Amino acid sequence: VGDVAVPSPNFTKQNHVVGNVDFNQSAATQHRFRFTLTNTADIDTDANLPTFFVALPIQGRLFSYSLLHNFSSNLINESRLAYRRFSQPITIPSGLSFPGLDQFPNIGLKDLGLDIGPNPNAPQTYVENNYQVVNNLTWLAGNHSLKFGGELLRNDDLLDNLFQEGGVYAYNNINDFIVDYTNFTSSGALRTAGRVCSTSTRLAGQCYTSNYAQGFGQPRFEFNTTDLAFFIQDDWRATPRLTVNLGVRYEIELMPEPQIPNPLYPQTGEFPTDKNNFGPRVGFAYDLTGDGKTSVRGGAGVYYGRLINSTISNAITNTGVDRGQVQF
Repeated sequence: VGDVAVPSPNFTKQNHVVGNVDFNQSAATQHRFRFTLTNTADIDTDANLPTFFVALPIQGRLFSYSLLHNFSSNLINESRLAYRRFSQPITIPSGLSFPGLDQFPNIGLKDLGLDIGPNPNAPQTYVENNYQVVNNLTWLAGNHSLKFGGELLRNDDLLDNLFQEGGVYAYNNINDFIVDYTNFTSSGALRTAGRVCSTSTRLAGQCYTSNYAQGFGQPRFEFNTTDLAFFIQDDWRATPRLTVNLGVRYEIELMPEPQIPNPLYPQTGEFPTDKNNFGPRVGFAYDLTGDGKTSVRGGAGVYYGRLINSTISNAITNTGVDRGQVQF
């Protein structure tokens, strides 16, 4: 038949509030306060049909405080505290129902290239709170600029989401869907009468192309992670024209405790922590002409990517036990 194109509305509105306060307590001490508020009014267009579009409110908050203090002309310290909150709920349109089911499913019609139903990730609530503490100390000693520092970052996550909670049905053509829908609305009368699907010998009520998919289990989980990092760096002015950068950084991500381990798989009872993340850094800057107008710069280092919290969430929820989340 061909794909069906449906015009869809789209809309995005953002409100931003930014506040800055700087207070110079003295020539040696400065305080800096920052606040950012972002409210986004969007439309969730992940569904195919506008009937299933819903408002998508997204909220972000960020507060930070920095303290700069000069202990002496060659010893400077910077401390920073920060808090960030992000929330994004994805809902299902109210007032929609499907015969025989307690929640509207997702129905795919392959001949029309059309999907009927809400966002398969809905309903969902995601809230993340981040707490950060940073301290950096700079010591100027002759031709050396030494920097020492550390960071603590705590992430508190709340996820309330059960993928494909309403079920997913795929049909090769719309005729098979009509047979199933008529059977649902007639309390199974077509199946009782022995009516088969339009493209197969399966009985009415099971005309979808393959077995349906649906998620079962507990939707809501909370957990937290803590990231620690420490570094030391030396910017050494080896000659008037050459500066060499040497340093090393250490990072560790402290994992949460498993919540629903599977006794049949002991690996689900412990999340390993990678403790050998040492990252050396080296760089240079060379003044080619000696007049400060042309320079060559280079650098190399070892960097580590943290295990993102969505991956940790999947490891917590998908352990194969009935208290977790299972897809069929």
